[in-house]
Amino acid sequence: MNDVLRLLESLNLSNFCEAFENNCIDGRTLMHCESLEDVKELGIAITAQARLLLNEITQLKSTGVPLKVLSEVTYS
Repeated sequence: MNDVLRLLESLNLSNFCEAFENNCIDGRTLMHCESLEDVKELGIAITAQARLLLNEITQLKSTGVPLKVLSEVTYS
C-alpha cells in the first residue's frame, strides 16, 4: 500500500492518499479499476481529479509503473 501512496504523490494526486489508506487500497486493487464506478468504490468522489486518476491507472496498466517513481518519492 505504501507504494500506491508514493505513486499517487508522484502523480500529484496525493489528495487521494487518505481515502486509499482508509480503504486499504493496494496495487492489486488499484489495477482492477476499469471505470469511474470502480474508482467510486475505492472511496473517491467522482470529480475531474477522479477522471484523471482513472486515466493514470489505465496508462500504468499498459506501460507499468516506472521503478524510478517509486524509489524517488517518499510519502510522509
